[in-house]
Amino acid sequence: MADRLSGKRILITGAAQGIGLAIVRACLGEGAAVVLMDRDAALLARSVADLGGEAEYLTALAGDITNTDDVAAVVVRAQETIGPLNALINNAGINVFDEPLSLSDEDWNRCFDVNLKGAWNCARAVLPGLLEQGGGVILNIASTHAFT
Repeated sequence: MADRLSGKRILITGAAQGIGLAIVRACLGEGAAVVLMDRDAALLARSVADLGGEAEYLTALAGDITNTDDVAAVVVRAQETIGPLNALINNAGINVFDEPLSLSDEDWNRCFDVNLKGAWNCARAVLPGLLEQGGGVILNIASTHAFT
């Protein structure tokens, strides 16, 4: 793990399944130490178990990206575990497929809370550390749904 800790140290949101888990696998394959963040702790634990032999190079932390306290706690625990983060992959997101006139305020607000506020919360939490080390990467993933 020491070699991985001196290299790429990445926090990935929405990492328990789908595209997020595929990104985790790719980052591990590139030799990164990875922190998986997802709000579903049970699914996160199953995903880590499925990764098998790679489990020693990753840390799974449950948290809700729409909650600034959760995000701050995850970032602190991530840094305590693998050291200063040098990359964030904002992958967590939701889709709302209703027509505009039938979309409820609750669904609209939840979509914005996760897709925009959540990404902002995570970026804001890791940015001080990235600036302190002279740089890093924040990658925001969006769907084509953003254009509709």
